[in-house]
Amino acid sequence: MKLKRRVWYQPFCPSILDEEAERLLEGGETKNRFMTMAYRVRTEGRELLKGVLGRDGTCRPQMVDESYGIYHRLLASTRKVIGVGALLNTSFNLHGEPLVASPAQAIDCFLRSGADVLVMGDFVMEPPGVSS
Repeated sequence: MKLKRRVWYQPFCPSILDEEAERLLEGGETKNRFMTMAYRVRTEGRELLKGVLGRDGTCRPQMVDESYGIYHRLLASTRKVIGVGALLNTSFNLHGEPLVASPAQAIDCFLRSGADVLVMGDFVMEPPGVSS
């Protein structure tokens, strides 16, 4: 609700390493690159993926292989830290608004969203009044 201001029954989706899909998702051997298919999360994956789990026990993942370069490396690094190569992945917009398409729109959306930090390339921004 804080970030997307959408209804409770629209869960966020994860990006997940290809090599994690079969372990965590029923039917995970069928790859999905574009978050267009729902998969039932296996019992052993429910705690690991609880932030992106729908009430029906499914999620709509983007499966990421090595062709994604730095994004794949980010997920692999995440797996080393938290035990699963998955991160919440959502479009960059507020509910009912078009997708962000420029740096100026990104900054505007960030400032209105309540998010903790905005990263664009080497640029890192925190909300006004926050110091790190």
